[in-house]
Amino acid sequence: MLQAKSVFSWFGSRHVSSLLRGLMLLSLLSVSTAGAAASPPATKYNLLVISIDTCRADHLACYGYNRDTSPHLDQLAREGVLFENLTAAASWTVPSHMSMFTSLYPSVHGVQTFTSQLGEGVPTLAQCLAQSGYVTAAFVTGPVLNHYFGFNRGFQYYDDFTADLTFDNTQSLTRMTKGTSVLDRVITNPIITNLATQWLKVHSRDNFFLFLHYWDCHYDYIPPAPFDKKFDPDYQGPENGRDILKREPEIVRSMSARDLAHMVALYDGEIAHTDGHVGKVLELLQNLGLSEKTLVIVVSDHGEAFLEHGRIRHANSLYEEVLHVPLIMRLPGVIPAGKRVAGNVSHVDLMPTALGLLHLPGPAQIQGIDLSPAILSDQPVPERLIYSELAFNGLNLRAVRWGNRKLLGPTGTVAGAELEELAGNREKVIAGWMALAKVCPEVAIRAFLKGPLSIPAANATKANEPDAELIKRLKSLGYTQ
Repeated sequence: MLQAKSVFSWFGSRHVSSLLRGLMLLSLLSVSTAGAAASPPATKYNLLVISIDTCRADHLACYGYNRDTSPHLDQLAREGVLFENLTAAASWTVPSHMSMFTSLYPSVHGVQTFTSQLGEGVPTLAQCLAQSGYVTAAFVTGPVLNHYFGFNRGFQYYDDFTADLTFDNTQSLTRMTKGTSVLDRVITNPIITNLATQWLKVHSRDNFFLFLHYWDCHYDYIPPAPFDKKFDPDYQGPENGRDILKREPEIVRSMSARDLAHMVALYDGEIAHTDGHVGKVLELLQNLGLSEKTLVIVVSDHGEAFLEHGRIRHANSLYEEVLHVPLIMRLPGVIPAGKRVAGNVSHVDLMPTALGLLHLPGPAQIQGIDLSPAILSDQPVPERLIYSELAFNGLNLRAVRWGNRKLLGPTGTVAGAELEELAGNREKVIAGWMALAKVCPEVAIRAFLKGPLSIPAANATKANEPDAELIKRLKSLGYTQ
């Protein structure tokens, strides 16, 4: 069985090993992993999950945006179901993806820092599918989805290195050996698309679970031509979307409205570029005769801030601009075409919903719900509290949402807590929370103060010191202080 491991240390024999793995990728892709299957799949459908890193829902046309950023995602939504109100479990990549894979909120699965690993007793989506006979593979971009954190659990092949090795000129390899990353300054979408294309062609006759992670909407905002001029072609100013992390204090302090508008246009160009690559994968499914056999799920881990609340980037707040993300699903002949679901949903719902639509068993201890009744019938999404958490880089924030009301602030106290105006009327929002408190004061208050630790979380995580070079690479991308 192909082992779901790779390396990010760039010294000595480990560097040579990683390089050799990159050079052997094509041969590895051609090796069938069907022999690792425990039993024949219980369903005829495949699963393809595409994560578009740093993609705001309100910047997609299918969510009402006024720019044509997402024609392929719009078409996917017309052919399937769109969830209007997905709230991210966190505002950065690691905990949000782990919530998708485990159906546990960040404070329960515990993978909220770079010194945490998923505990061996926590089952993942990939494990559930592998145990049901699926061939499982993932192609991801960026150190933030490194196998170290436990993301490779259940994947027979987990590629978290090729995007780096692709930039194998002398300069970039020198930077890598110094523990820095160039992934915020290069275009990586074509790499993931090419890897997915090769793998799908080899495994088109298998029952598979394929996970793809597109990174390029992440800062820096450097879409390739013609997407760099697609949404603001007449701009003549200095803003080029580069060095966002380095320039963050200056941007927050003094960026003009015109320059900010161009920065947003560059971000939108990245979304459009990524949408095109998603379209290529969907076209390949069609050409291989897999569209009717594959449940496609497109989701994002978090959004991006552009000074709406005096902040840029993400991983520094729990406002809607970093939490409201897209979720679109398609399974022809099963999921009704053109359906929109208005209820509040969370990243923790992805795993039970995917398994529910595939008629596969899942773990007993989860915090999400199976949304397939709301997809396949007129049943509404159950009303419940939806959580988001941020315990990272000295911050400890929590947000809780009920209907169109949202309370957010520091964990452990209501001092400094605030109501975000989701309904556009602050008085109505406050009145709504007062009404909620009267109905279930203990639930509302305890949920905000203590968070969703409502199921046993023994052995959920284990603390360990990651590779020093991985930490350096994450720091170069702005993820550690």
